[in-house]
Amino acid sequence: MKTNNLIYLLVIVLLSSIHCDVNAQYYWSQNRKIALTPDSSHLVLNIEADLIRTPMLSSDYKGFNEISPNIIVKENKSNIFSENDFKAYESDPLVKRASPAYLVNGTDTLYVTNHILLKPKNGVSIDSILAGMNEIVEVVDQTKYGVYTLSVNQGFDVLTYANIIYENGLVDFCHPDFIMRITQFLNDPLYSEQYYLNNTGQLGGTWNIDINAPEA
Repeated sequence: MKTNNLIYLLVIVLLSSIHCDVNAQYYWSQNRKIALTPDSSHLVLNIEADLIRTPMLSSDYKGFNEISPNIIVKENKSNIFSENDFKAYESDPLVKRASPAYLVNGTDTLYVTNHILLKPKNGVSIDSILAGMNEIVEVVDQTKYGVYTLSVNQGFDVLTYANIIYENGLVDFCHPDFIMRITQFLNDPLYSEQYYLNNTGQLGGTWNIDINAPEA
């Protein structure tokens, strides 16, 4: 059994070291392969959550915006970040992962965290799913519904291992834990009638008694 696990580990490490064509990057959702296009105009850094507001990080990473408790992003609309840029940031011990953003459907921007979400099939143990991957991932959370959160160790590609786990056929689902940028716009034809969002007295109510939605 130990020999089989070692062989499996060597195979997946080899797969992760192969340079993939950018157009071949993807993840699985609802049994469908979803293509991703890297967007190197965004530099996405995974930082330890308890370090993101330290003075050292604040001074060295000006120009980055905090997206979540452990994700900061810098956007360069006039140029793209090079592979050397990503490597330079990954050499910082405060940074767990440096990556581009990804576009899905050519428009929606996704940020990849260093976490993977999965649910084993009935009767399948998490240990059998992760056999040979102890040096790559670790379980950091489990819900009462049988959904596991894995943390991917530094130096290993989150997309690669999420796809490997899904494609072994032992899970109901497995994909990276994404953060999606939400584009805010007004397209509700009934918006003007929702006085509690922006009350102009349109329905006979008192002006400005609302939740100030346009200002939010």
